[in-house]
Amino acid sequence: YRRSLLIHAYEQKLIEQSLDTLVSEAQLQSHFNLHADDYVLADKITKVIFVKTSIMAPKLDSLETWLFNKDSLFIDNIETYCHQYSKRFYYNPNEWLIWDDFKQVFNGEIDFSSLSITNNTMIIEDTLDTYFIRILDLKEQGEIAPLEYVIEEIKSILLNQRKLKTIEIIKTKLFEDAKQSDQFEIY
Repeated sequence: YRRSLLIHAYEQKLIEQSLDTLVSEAQLQSHFNLHADDYVLADKITKVIFVKTSIMAPKLDSLETWLFNKDSLFIDNIETYCHQYSKRFYYNPNEWLIWDDFKQVFNGEIDFSSLSITNNTMIIEDTLDTYFIRILDLKEQGEIAPLEYVIEEIKSILLNQRKLKTIEIIKTKLFEDAKQSDQFEIY
């Protein structure tokens, strides 16, 4: 057991010194293209922007225009407005959210099953608040996941493959060095 621990520690140090941990975009894209069928979505995912604000907040019509403009998203105007008047604001264009997790953000305040999404936008009002939701992108369960959603998983796979290859090269090199110097025994 002690020998196994020493060998493992030695391998880890050699890997740290010799493993290239940079993964290029081309390598990521290539792996994704070759193994796209492995990345089928188990859940519906979305990229979204939403604002929860008081029904009495000023300039709600301007906020609606900034959020729901077909051609662009006036994010600077939206952020300025939300810092002053919103109760809740979310916008991260690089993050995919699992649909059920997104629905949980509202703590059951909104029943999404009865809502229709028109042009990827929704406005919901209750007695106190107005909710503005714009779906920026939506992928259904069973579709191929977008690369940016699985990029960390692919990086991990590629680095693990490199690690295994590096270990094999190190073992082969150590064995060849030992053979040349007659420092090994066959049992």
